[in-house]
Amino acid sequence: MRFRSVVSLLAAAIGLTIATGPARANFYAGLEAYQAEDCKTAYEIWLPLAESGHARAQFALGWFFGSFDCREFITDALASGKHWDYYKLAYTGQIKWLTLAAEQGLPKAQYRLGETYVRGGLHARVVEPDMAKALFWLRRAANQGYLWAMSTLSAYLVDEKIEQFGAKVDRVESLMWIILYFERTRVTRPFPYREILENDFLADNPLPEILEAQRRARAWREQRP
Repeated sequence: MRFRSVVSLLAAAIGLTIATGPARANFYAGLEAYQAEDCKTAYEIWLPLAESGHARAQFALGWFFGSFDCREFITDALASGKHWDYYKLAYTGQIKWLTLAAEQGLPKAQYRLGETYVRGGLHARVVEPDMAKALFWLRRAANQGYLWAMSTLSAYLVDEKIEQFGAKVDRVESLMWIILYFERTRVTRPFPYREILENDFLADNPLPEILEAQRRARAWREQRP
């Protein structure tokens, strides 16, 4: 069942092992309700946790509003049964809760918030994409070593369409992130990282851009343990 697979993904994304004490127990209770497709109970458990500053509950609510899993509950209970209000409420809920979690430094929230700004809402273009905000949060996540943010940034920064939505192409920064991404994935993934990097990403770029990207990558490494 898709709903249960999404629950597994949510649990992995949140990082449950970090939470402790009563907040952890309450959070698990919300997750169990979500897994049982009891959106009302999950929302009622996670909401006070999120309002008290629990970053992972905030992230969970951002996910809650950003997926279709609880669409019926959101439409009936929170959007007065109005279809269009659901999309607006889902988008604003995503932004609100993901922002709170992202501001606390949760890289998964920073990444998902960035992607939300790219799409203008997960399932509907409620607003125009805001690439300046998207890149800001994706950089925050990438600077914490979050791999999905690194690879996503690399792709967006060479896509000229981002200039229609308030951002600029930066091929050197794109190369820097893909270099760092491959460095970190080569340890756990059995592929010829250097050959892929050189043949697919570096071959078509001018040497000065490659050298500058490598310099920036070295500087990034030196600033982190």
